[in-house]
Amino acid sequence: MKRVLKNTIIGLSMVSFASCNDWLMETSGDLLIPTSVLEFIPLLYNEGYPRTFANDLAWFVLMTDDVETGTLEKGPGQVSTDDNFDFIGGEGRHIFRWHVDIEERITDNFWAARYRNILGCNLIISRLPYMEFTEAQTGRFHHLAAQAYTLRALNYFWLINTYAVPWSPENLDMPGVIWVDSPEITRQPRPRSSIGFIYERIEEDLARAEYHMARAEVSTNRHLIGPAALMLLQTRVALFQEKWDDVIRVGEEFIRNFSAIRDLNNYPEENFGLNTTTPTRLFMFDLANNPEIIFTFGGNRAIFPFLSPSFTMATFGFRASRPLSQTHPHYPSPNVPLMSLFTESDLRRLAFFERDVITEEGRTYHYYLPMKFRSVSSGYAENWRTVEVFLNLAEAHARRATGVSTEAIDLLNRLRVNRIRTTDFAPLTPAHFPNRQTLINFIWDERRRELNFEEATRWWDLRRQGMLQLEHRLYTSTTDFEIYILPQGSNNWTLQIPRSELLHNNLIVGNPRDYIAPQ
Repeated sequence: MKRVLKNTIIGLSMVSFASCNDWLMETSGDLLIPTSVLEFIPLLYNEGYPRTFANDLAWFVLMTDDVETGTLEKGPGQVSTDDNFDFIGGEGRHIFRWHVDIEERITDNFWAARYRNILGCNLIISRLPYMEFTEAQTGRFHHLAAQAYTLRALNYFWLINTYAVPWSPENLDMPGVIWVDSPEITRQPRPRSSIGFIYERIEEDLARAEYHMARAEVSTNRHLIGPAALMLLQTRVALFQEKWDDVIRVGEEFIRNFSAIRDLNNYPEENFGLNTTTPTRLFMFDLANNPEIIFTFGGNRAIFPFLSPSFTMATFGFRASRPLSQTHPHYPSPNVPLMSLFTESDLRRLAFFERDVITEEGRTYHYYLPMKFRSVSSGYAENWRTVEVFLNLAEAHARRATGVSTEAIDLLNRLRVNRIRTTDFAPLTPAHFPNRQTLINFIWDERRRELNFEEATRWWDLRRQGMLQLEHRLYTSTTDFEIYILPQGSNNWTLQIPRSELLHNNLIVGNPRDYIAPQ
């Protein structure tokens, strides 16, 4: 086993695992091979955790209905006349129109990064039977094991929801992704396992993680996977497989133990969305002050790389989608714009977005820039929060019920009372929902209001919610635009396996993609 591990560590260094250098210490010409659980703990953090995640998938948002490009209103019936602005040299426009070959203009690093993390997890998992630890360190051993299994499941969950068609009973035998559970570096070609097989392995890993987490000495460090993060992932995996009873079982236990929600009513509204460096401004991803954050990861990032960082560059750059007024020459907006989902009383409209304000001819226009993560001194750009479990649980209740679920409505109210201005808050009741589907649709909108620009949540939700038709307008001047339509169920709802894998693995089958011409 030592020789296998030595080869693995050498291989890790060859695939740019720079942080592994600490383990490649020369002693009389030999490599130092970790044996103690205390030596493996930092190795997992460096290699198993998705430290580059935020940048690996920054471009995913451009494929959704949360982002638009086009002219901005500056007065009644007027549009801005700034020069054409093509953010990041055209790569974004390539993604925005769901091009048949996205890697024509960008390199898809998401696949390779996830498998690097999986390899780090596999290294830890393979050594669990042989690790040395004292009786006092038993709890730390179990926490290490729980993290490794959770992280491997998580990375496979991300992969299967990006490079395979969405889960459904009919799709279980369709190609999924490559299953790798060995720490050995190999050039041996490998085929894709089925979607059903991958989900089975994910659930097995989560079950093992649950076993070890129950026996773990859990760190309070929210940069590490703990019981709350494990349960959130369990509800997410069950939700995507429509296992409503499992979502409810785990979700209810989660809320009994981790129910904190930050009440936006407790903060002055003038501190929301400020484009300043004042210490009084509020950020949702402020780890020190937001008790609903249970796990932070993904690396630091000040802005979305593909979104316009200010109004002056927003005319043709990408930005959060907002509704056009009826006086706008290009009314109506395609799809349902993200900003149209927020009422004036919804404090998330103010707290989640930075606003540049333009006032002309008596009209005020707000340009919105996502800013949940702008303060990441104590945390990272991606954060799991208790509110996702509230939403997962609400959807499970709503979709399991035959009528309008009062349990789902109660969960929504517990979230929204912390998000809607207190003077305007009115609890939802069954009378607000004519039928079961209207409640489900409301929950999906609430997910969009709450989880926008977090991970690739919107893209993954759109896929599992039926891959309905999307329309994007790609502006070529202040008055002209091309229309691109992603049809319902199009092959382009699934990303192509990256070239780096297709070129070196003759057993892998790529995904079909469609050419989408301008309308």
